[in-house]
Amino acid sequence: MCNYVVELNHRKSSLPIMRLTASILFLLLVSLGNLSLAQPDSLGTWITSFPSLPTDRQESSTTELNGEIYIMGGIPLAVFIEDVVEVYNPSSNSWKTVSSLPGARHHQATAAANGKLYLFGGYNDITFIDKDDTYVYDPLTDIWTSLAPMPTSRGAMASVEFGQKIYVIGGDNNTGALNTNEVYDPSTDTWTTMVPMPTPREHHAAAVVGSLIYVVGGRGTTGASTKLEAYDPAINAWTTLTDMPTGRGGLAAIGLHGKLYVFGGEGGGIHGETEMYDPITDTWQTLEPLPTPRHGMGAVAIGDTIYVIGGATVEGFGPTDVSEAFIPPTSITAINEQQSPGVFDLTHYHSGNNQVRIQFSLPRNSRLEAVVLNIAGQVQATLLDEVVNSGEHTVVFATDHLPSGVYFYSFRTATSAVTRKFVVVE
Repeated sequence: MCNYVVELNHRKSSLPIMRLTASILFLLLVSLGNLSLAQPDSLGTWITSFPSLPTDRQESSTTELNGEIYIMGGIPLAVFIEDVVEVYNPSSNSWKTVSSLPGARHHQATAAANGKLYLFGGYNDITFIDKDDTYVYDPLTDIWTSLAPMPTSRGAMASVEFGQKIYVIGGDNNTGALNTNEVYDPSTDTWTTMVPMPTPREHHAAAVVGSLIYVVGGRGTTGASTKLEAYDPAINAWTTLTDMPTGRGGLAAIGLHGKLYVFGGEGGGIHGETEMYDPITDTWQTLEPLPTPRHGMGAVAIGDTIYVIGGATVEGFGPTDVSEAFIPPTSITAINEQQSPGVFDLTHYHSGNNQVRIQFSLPRNSRLEAVVLNIAGQVQATLLDEVVNSGEHTVVFATDHLPSGVYFYSFRTATSAVTRKFVVVE
């Protein structure tokens, strides 16, 4: 057996150093080491201990750029429109304010590409006058610049980046729900009209999973929608898939680790449902609901954590400053561990002396990344980042500089990933 013994210099903490109680940790590791879908963590875990959004707002846009979360525009009160841009940094767990939008607006779409932030359309006042303008924000200069306008003026649409281009889909321009599908190329500042979405809708959500763009929910001619449709940019074609269990508009969606996650919404009341779609089986699963049911919010994934920020807690207008984060079940348990080729076996146990020992087996030589994460999904230590030979191996790391709390270790190769929980207690 080849042993990797890793002595780590953990990031310094302002809190007093907590030391591991061997017997307690050992029992927790034994009980948590082989979680299954029948365990509570199989529904995911919500974290609510984040600093609140500085400005209460709904119908804003939320986008990840360079590891930070940008919240832009929206409606802070029913009679006002917002132009403020606030940025959350998960590493420092803090908010800051950057240059305001070129003009106050709500229900706009945003996406990040090539290290910059792109903004599209929306409504410019409480009378919902739709816009067609496009802007780009450069974080290096803190400046917004005007670009070529959208072919179709609208708000309440969805946008995603795919292949260094940005797809803006659906929406409303005060003539009713649209099925428009237009793609913007930042490299040429040009727009192209693609095959329209099968179901016209607005207040829907979109996310990329694998090689497809998924559009889900929203509102159309029949009210709150359950529709799920996937667009393939490679062939410019749409496919209709299994309906979402809960019809709703004003929802948020994100793709992570091969799954589509959908949160909240409105329609017949405020929704707190969290539902997950598996493209492989074309099926839905109901997960742990939002701690704060709401609509008109955004969702962003950084690492293994999905941040759901802002929105409204009542139907119509009712902005909130809530910031909550979700760790999906596939980030906590290896539920697909025995279902895909090339997956490695991984077990762990406590070895005493304030250490955790992780034993794993690789079926073939593989590049392996192994990290320790805190409950916010922030990397606390890198255990391995190298090519590891096939066979059995052991990694040992010290925990005496970790504050008391819940942690995860995540092992990934090109074909598989396993994430497990451990707890450090005083």
